[in-house]
Amino acid sequence: MVRRGNPAWQFVPQYSSVFYRTSEPLGEPAPVATAPEAARRAAEVLLSLGLLMPDTTSSATAVDPGGAWSVVFHRRVDGATVYSKSNVTATLNPAGQITSVLAHRRPLLSRSRYPLRPPEEAWQLLLAGHGRSLPVNVSPTGREEPGDRFVVTRVELAYVEAEPFLPRQIVQPYYVFRDARGAALYVPAVADPHVEWWP
Repeated sequence: MVRRGNPAWQFVPQYSSVFYRTSEPLGEPAPVATAPEAARRAAEVLLSLGLLMPDTTSSATAVDPGGAWSVVFHRRVDGATVYSKSNVTATLNPAGQITSVLAHRRPLLSRSRYPLRPPEEAWQLLLAGHGRSLPVNVSPTGREEPGDRFVVTRVELAYVEAEPFLPRQIVQPYYVFRDARGAALYVPAVADPHVEWWP
């Protein structure tokens, strides 16, 4: 682990991760009252620090009973969200100042084209029990797990960076089926036989 300058900042080069946590908040006070204001304020401060790239957008914001906000930002590739265990996440105090940051981002080294299965086929695979919960479905309030009854309210095509602590990995596309709480089940979007299914 490398620490330079302010000891509140920690950088782990092999994982391309940056952490910040201290009692000295970042940014001037600018109180926020709504989720869009919190996301906008977090983006302003993170951009000023060079921690938010142009292809990143806020996708989840929550406030705790004490008035602190958590804002999660996701990277987008070809217009699709990339879900990861370590998305750019910022916590703001009630005054709108950032008190903690988690940022993880590794470059895409190459791209390959594979045929995708149609969404109707992915839906049939989900109905047949082939959907899987992945450890990337983390919201500002914690990980949402599918319950005994899973009612799909939204479907999207997204990428998954499942394990940021591996030296190199394939960022694979999935159909993501979500319920009203935000819990998700994932079905590989790459058509057979080009995809490796789980055991």
